[in-house]
Amino acid sequence: LMCAGGNDVKYGTIYPAAYNNVAGVGAIDLENKLTTTWGEHIDFSSVAGYSTSNDNKYEVAGAYTSYATPVASGLMALV
Repeated sequence: LMCAGGNDVKYGTIYPAAYNNVAGVGAIDLENKLTTTWGEHIDFSSVAGYSTSNDNKYEVAGAYTSYATPVASGLMALV
């Protein structure tokens, strides 16, 4: 089970990502900088923040864990 690790840009613990047997996911931006909550509950980090717009282009939507978690989950499914 993977859960978003929180979007506060500070050290902290976010649940449910911090529960045992749950993989917490953080997000990094295009410069490989962690842009979300960090702490012991973060097990993976993923690039996030791109979404399609109404005119069929990719736009930066922000590097948030709600975008990073599906990317990390898809990678784990392939592994």
